[in-house]
Amino acid sequence: MDNQYFLNNGFFIIRNAFSKKLLKEIQNITNKCIFNIKKKGSPRFNNYKEFCSSLKKTNNNFFLINTNLQKSLIYNRIYQKIFTSKKFYKNITNILGKDLAYCEEPSILINLSKKFINKNYYFKDWHQEIWSGSDTSSVIMWTPIFHDNIKDGQISLIKSSHTWGHIPHRNRSPIELPKKLNIVSPKLNYTDVIIMHSMVLHKSNLITDQKYRPRLALASMLRNFKFTNNKYENNKNWKIFSYSELSMIERKLGNVYLSPYRTTDLDQTDFTSGTIE
Repeated sequence: MDNQYFLNNGFFIIRNAFSKKLLKEIQNITNKCIFNIKKKGSPRFNNYKEFCSSLKKTNNNFFLINTNLQKSLIYNRIYQKIFTSKKFYKNITNILGKDLAYCEEPSILINLSKKFINKNYYFKDWHQEIWSGSDTSSVIMWTPIFHDNIKDGQISLIKSSHTWGHIPHRNRSPIELPKKLNIVSPKLNYTDVIIMHSMVLHKSNLITDQKYRPRLALASMLRNFKFTNNKYENNKNWKIFSYSELSMIERKLGNVYLSPYRTTDLDQTDFTSGTIE
């Protein structure tokens, strides 16, 4: 990862951030979850057509899908598996360090053509994650799980908008933006991940296909839990998945006075790895 690129633009892309095997596991969990909601039929593992068919039969009940699927993904430790994947972990620690936690209230983002749904609360206009309480020291992860193609229904970002500060907004939309915007629409393949600063303006892209071609993506906040943070996001549930070497030493010492003597002659745990998988 080019740190200077992230500094200048406010985001970066990790290609092939996690394995195809893990992607299939996520797709499998997704289809099973939607299958359980519609209560009939049988899910075909990792199948986009089955995903479309099952989703359509739920009458686009995205709130119920979000709730049930989140529980399944957290139970199966999917986010930890993504975040501790070798390539993802190397890139994220490069900007946040190794004392890492992710928000256990992540988002399942479903995008669908307006032809099939009157109001989709998961389709978002230009916005900053700080509007929802994210801290300026947090970053956002976004990755597609099901899509028909890489052109429709992903996301767009405004380069360098993380340096503009807090953009005034009303009803989840900016009140005003500069006339000239450097907009980019990355085309993410499966297992690609985009990491963005919480101040970067971004939005959902329209699905132009008039057929039923939904897109489903995962998004989550990550932060260094050692950074001072007094923002609203502290009210959310956070799961630590990585410790730095200094934090591992603190944990091994075992108390606020950092005294090892209370464990003399006891067999201490050997913290040889900082990640929790």
